[in-house]
Amino acid sequence: MVKKVTGVTGHLFDTNRNDRDVEIRKGMTAPSTKQLLWIDLGRDAADLKLVDEVLDWDGWLQHAKEGRTQPLIVNAEDRVRLSVIGIGKSRSHPNTVDVDVFAKGNAVVTVHDGVVDGLEVPVALAEDEDDLGAFDAAEFTALMLDGVLSGYFHAVERIESRIDDLDQRALRASRDDRLIDQLVVLRGEISVLRRALGPQRQLFSSLERPGLVLGESDRAAWPLLAERYREAVAAVENARELLVGCFDIVISVTSQRTNDVMRMLTVISSVLLPAVVVAGVMGMNFKAEIFDSPQNFYFVIGAMIVLALAILGFARWRGWL
Repeated sequence: MVKKVTGVTGHLFDTNRNDRDVEIRKGMTAPSTKQLLWIDLGRDAADLKLVDEVLDWDGWLQHAKEGRTQPLIVNAEDRVRLSVIGIGKSRSHPNTVDVDVFAKGNAVVTVHDGVVDGLEVPVALAEDEDDLGAFDAAEFTALMLDGVLSGYFHAVERIESRIDDLDQRALRASRDDRLIDQLVVLRGEISVLRRALGPQRQLFSSLERPGLVLGESDRAAWPLLAERYREAVAAVENARELLVGCFDIVISVTSQRTNDVMRMLTVISSVLLPAVVVAGVMGMNFKAEIFDSPQNFYFVIGAMIVLALAILGFARWRGWL
């Protein structure tokens, strides 16, 4: 069990299977070549200043005091900074979180407000792998960006699961007036994912440029990230198509129910029409011998019933009922 520490902490990955949380303080021992330090921070100015001084990054982290509204990539000779948009870890409605990633040597710092779905992937992988400490900053950054993109896949999976439930509800015989409202909510959630991924297209496409990877690494991490981004976009678009298909099902079922109602009303009207016609004729204001006998009243009622039954039988024979 890893012992937790208070204050500003980082996670030290060690190839000797000695991964642990460490306190970030002045005078701390720098990670060795077989170790990699990951520090996850909020946008508190004091914490950013402390980490900046401990890592001797010359005020580099001060750029992260406020989140950026647009994705960004800055690739210097020995360092890289990425600003991406992640998805908050929410089980209800997806929300976006700005994430800044600073990588240099064998240290990576992530800065964001709120919990980011998928950002904890490196720690989860550390339980099964023992070589994360040997990663350089670029490889570890690629792993974290892959985790951020995984947050989009998790959000899409939750949306698709809810769409499947709506499909089942739409196909049931019972009427559900809340379906349209819930479809509108899901459409808004998919729009959040699309608007978050759209501005990042140029950033992830630029990761395929040769020579962008820092350090001496033979892993094709950056091109795979670009492909992973395209898969995330395709997953969101597929969810949108599923939603449109669910809406079509709702409209089709609603139209079918409307047709059933209109068919029933038509049959009822057809059944009552002969009786209305007969009653209208018999109620005409003229003198006829048929009105002289009171027994003819029962004859007329019987004729109305016979006509109604005949129409019902015909509708049943034609399959209208």
